Amino acid sequence: MKKLALAHPPRLEEVARRAATLGWHFTDEFPADSDCPYEAIWTLPESGTEVHYIVDDIAGASFFTFRSDASPELEATLIKRFACRSLEQALSSAEQATDPTLQIEAAAMIAVLGPEAFDPRCHAAIAHLMSATDPRVRLRAVVAAAVLGWREFIPQIKGIAASDNTDYVRWRATDVLAAFARSGL
Repeated sequence: MKKLALAHPPRLEEVARRAATLGWHFTDEFPADSDCPYEAIWTLPESGTEVHYIVDDIAGASFFTFRSDASPELEATLIKRFACRSLEQALSSAEQATDPTLQIEAAAMIAVLGPEAFDPRCHAAIAHLMSATDPRVRLRAVVAAAVLGWREFIPQIKGIAASDNTDYVRWRATDVLAAFARSGL
């Protein structure tokens, strides 16, 4: 499956309106609950390809997912009509951005676009953001590490839990460590 994150997610109604103007057929939706994020599904009439829109409130990002063999035009449409970004773009932003808002956005996008298996590029980008001067960026990086769920983040998170100069960042890092421990990491 391919994924593209929305840089600035519009309201759900706007996503639905744009999908309708593209001729996509609304297929189904799954409301958010304690186990799953919100998901809406559209089918492209010409190919039968399904496009899933997922709102991940924990990660702080929304994204589209679709089959890897879908037409290149679909990806171009998502980028143009919904301002989507790829994992490569999110990684580049994490490395280069100095504005805290862009750094927070990059961390959230890496959280939803990163692979299930450990990826050293994603790890390096999130670890870099964990050392940002802005506590909001460090907080979002800790949350991104939790969403990705890779044990390789544990040393950095332990350091933040032990010595970050902002209470709420330390508390969140402590919560993430406890969640990792409960999951056997």
